[in-house]
Amino acid sequence: MPRARLEVHLPTPVIWATDDTALPPALLDGLSDFVPRMSLRRVDGATHWIVHEQPERIARYLQEFLRSVPGGSADLLLIR
Repeated sequence: MPRARLEVHLPTPVIWATDDTALPPALLDGLSDFVPRMSLRRVDGATHWIVHEQPERIARYLQEFLRSVPGGSADLLLIR
């Protein structure tokens, strides 16, 4: 497959749990070559179930990301 078909050129949030044993942090190596506009957050002490373990933190990161991109709207995420 041509490399151009594998690349993502949109702003992309990447939130990675550093204690994930299913998807270890080493999988991030080289990702920025294919996703040059990614915004990476590494979360220490989180596992594969980060969304369930730290939902407020994930929502906050996504809100910050949406506020940072042109046309983004953090109003799409509602924290209750």
